[in-house]
Amino acid sequence: MARKLELTWDKSKKRWKKFYKGRQYYFPFGENKTDTEGYKLALDAWKKKKLELDTDRQQNKSHRREYERAVRTRQELALWCRQNGEGRSS
Repeated sequence: MARKLELTWDKSKKRWKKFYKGRQYYFPFGENKTDTEGYKLALDAWKKKKLELDTDRQQNKSHRREYERAVRTRQELALWCRQNGEGRSS
């Protein structure tokens, strides 16, 4: 029974590839699909890249929440100012 590989071999370019979150990532290790050492190197490189991508994504989520909170606070302040006659008159 064949095993399922996490990466896909790109025969024309002689490299491994991975499709993740709408993007392609390439790893130029190995000479062919049966080169197990090349696959191991590519898989290690993919795992490092995935960790980097997921870490960046978590940080972006955190920054996004802070940004949305600041915008909401500013909008609430602007509303309070309008309701209480504070600030610039237009």
